[in-house]
Amino acid sequence: MNMHVAVIGAGAAGLCATRHLTAHNSGFTCVVYEQTNCIGGTWVYTENTGKDEYGLPIYSAIYKNLRTNLGKENMEFPGFPFLNSKSFVTAAEVLQYLQDYTNHYNLKENIKFLHHVKYVCPKADKWEITSVHLPDNKEFIEKFDAVIVGNGHHNEPDMVDFPGISDFRGKVMHSHSYRMPEPFTNKAVLICGAGPSGIDITYDLASSASKIYFSHRSQELKLNEFPKNVEHVPVVHVVKEDHVIFEDGSKSGYIDVILLCTGYKYALPFLAPECGITIIESKFIQPLYKHIVNINQPTMGFIALPFRTLLLPLIDHQVRYFLKTLTGEVELPTQEDMFAELAQEIQSKKEQGVPIRKYHELKANMKPYMEGLADVAKLEQLPPVVYNIYQVTTSFREKNLKNYRNAVFHIVDNNNFTVTGLEIEEHKEGHSTIQLDT
Repeated sequence: MNMHVAVIGAGAAGLCATRHLTAHNSGFTCVVYEQTNCIGGTWVYTENTGKDEYGLPIYSAIYKNLRTNLGKENMEFPGFPFLNSKSFVTAAEVLQYLQDYTNHYNLKENIKFLHHVKYVCPKADKWEITSVHLPDNKEFIEKFDAVIVGNGHHNEPDMVDFPGISDFRGKVMHSHSYRMPEPFTNKAVLICGAGPSGIDITYDLASSASKIYFSHRSQELKLNEFPKNVEHVPVVHVVKEDHVIFEDGSKSGYIDVILLCTGYKYALPFLAPECGITIIESKFIQPLYKHIVNINQPTMGFIALPFRTLLLPLIDHQVRYFLKTLTGEVELPTQEDMFAELAQEIQSKKEQGVPIRKYHELKANMKPYMEGLADVAKLEQLPPVVYNIYQVTTSFREKNLKNYRNAVFHIVDNNNFTVTGLEIEEHKEGHSTIQLDT
């Protein structure tokens, strides 16, 4: 008898889950709940911000000129390559890739579009999901054997509440609502935060803004070349009516807009308390085994929570691992042992000085994490060349923020690749020689 699985979200995570759930002889059936009228999740560009026609928050956080900060070679589902000749692609090209993936595996027939998940609750040995069909506001309740949560984590902005910010006379906004540079023409903008969005938007806005105050703590960033109208400044101490005072006591000139590039909160408003999930400091979802399995309710899995990673390959590994826990091909440890492993991991990160809000950040732990999932679930390991390209991309990005996206990677074999488009020197990664052409 097939297990009936609910999938929440038709972005990359939900689509990958659906692809494996609907594979021939998978042993599953599924229903996918998607709040919008299309697939793609955060990769769907819209100029609309705020609320949609149904009063729900606009999900997309994509801006018009976005290009990926990883090459397509690091952004492919295993077995389904990008067809683009360049490496660093646009958001529209990522969306096209997801649409091609959806069409190739015939996934749309499993998706209920314009269905907002209102409530998820365990009932005996089943899951009860309450959804609302948005066009007619009709409510439906359906039962499932398992739930996959793939609603993403770029939909609830983390708004930093600087002292005095309520007194600011200009505009305060989050990068979630940033779309294009033209509305900021001849304006002075304070950008707070130097994560990927903060850096990219600083470059994007410089073409229109008269002045950009780029507020962050990174000394390494200052070694990169930025446009002349960008000034690196310390972290904000207090906001005044038309300017700010920084932590070192210095102050900005006149500011029109404060743009917060301060990340996002994990949001799971549809989960009933009985699900046994809590969110610590808005950034740490627990208790999860291997960032996936709800230890309190192991037939609930979370996909794509980790960040600073090879996201689409990671999604594929997580999905296939979780499905094998449902079929019994992967035997989970006892609940007691899963809690013990989680506690050990939390303690280890604490000893390394990792704040709890970065618990789901992988970075250097990405490769052992993914290899560990593949080992346990008996999945084909990613070839070393994929990890090598990721490491070299990180190096390029640190040293040449302005131009690193000009690099084009050419995979030679499972260990080696060449690069064109940048003036670079020959590198070696472990035992793999990386041939770099200019």
